[in-house]
Amino acid sequence: MVETEKPTSIPKIEESKLDLSRQKSKDSISIENFLLLCVIGKGSYAKVVLVRKKDTQEIFALKVLKKDYVAQRNQKDHVQTERYILVISLLPRRLP
Repeated sequence: MVETEKPTSIPKIEESKLDLSRQKSKDSISIENFLLLCVIGKGSYAKVVLVRKKDTQEIFALKVLKKDYVAQRNQKDHVQTERYILVISLLPRRLP
């Protein structure tokens, strides 16, 4: 019989190590820093827009959330989990 492992808790990652802190600074980024190109997709509480950063001309996908909907439907945990998965995906991979 094969035993299944119990899921472990998700480890906390120091945002300072990832350089993804949410602190405001004089260099903070806002929607005004981007040129909206087109809508890629829409969901029940968000839409994803293809954008170009004005100063570097880099192309990004920008997710725009409806905060009221997230709060009303108690989706805060879902949104935070999505962000966590994105942060983990940006970590450098270690080869065995």
